[in-house]
Amino acid sequence: MEKNSVFDIIIEFVRAVNNNNSIQTFIGGKEYKICAAKYLLGQIIRQYEIPEDHYYISYEAEKLWNQLSNDDIWKYCYRAIVQCDTNNNITVKKYKNNEKIPSEQEIKHGDKFIFRDIFHDEHIVPIKVIIENLLSLTDLTYENVEKILDKIYICRILKSEDRNIKQKSNRPFDFQKAKKEVYEPCNITLKCRKEIN
Repeated sequence: MEKNSVFDIIIEFVRAVNNNNSIQTFIGGKEYKICAAKYLLGQIIRQYEIPEDHYYISYEAEKLWNQLSNDDIWKYCYRAIVQCDTNNNITVKKYKNNEKIPSEQEIKHGDKFIFRDIFHDEHIVPIKVIIENLLSLTDLTYENVEKILDKIYICRILKSEDRNIKQKSNRPFDFQKAKKEVYEPCNITLKCRKEIN
């Protein structure tokens, strides 16, 4: 089988978490060690690149984005600065950091805003659940690791939609079930990134 360096790294960190939460080796009597393997595994999984058809967006997020910008929403994330390039004057709900109550701000042509003050990216199946499933593998093969990583889906929603979601953890380890049980009860309709023209 062809070597997969990405999966090799993930497997090494899974082994480390299941052992003593560190990766260590001794060469020539000298110890080399990386600590906090569980934390680092979480960061690695968050940076794992998923296929385009595993990205979703809510209809409301797409609608608001189209009122604010003619640019491609997928070019922006987190603290990226977005400049309104449409001729609409739109009042938006903005959330700074983890605020529960938004402030309202009118955005007009030429105004700038921080992407994450209005929009939110979230893992539909939480990373914690992905990691738990990786750690429970008794046979750390590429195939088994890939089956679990294939459960990673990300949705782009409004921060206001995110604040209405009650079930933040203990979600199903299945995209369709999570969508039905978590998003649909909150009237959040998702569409695949590939469906967007």
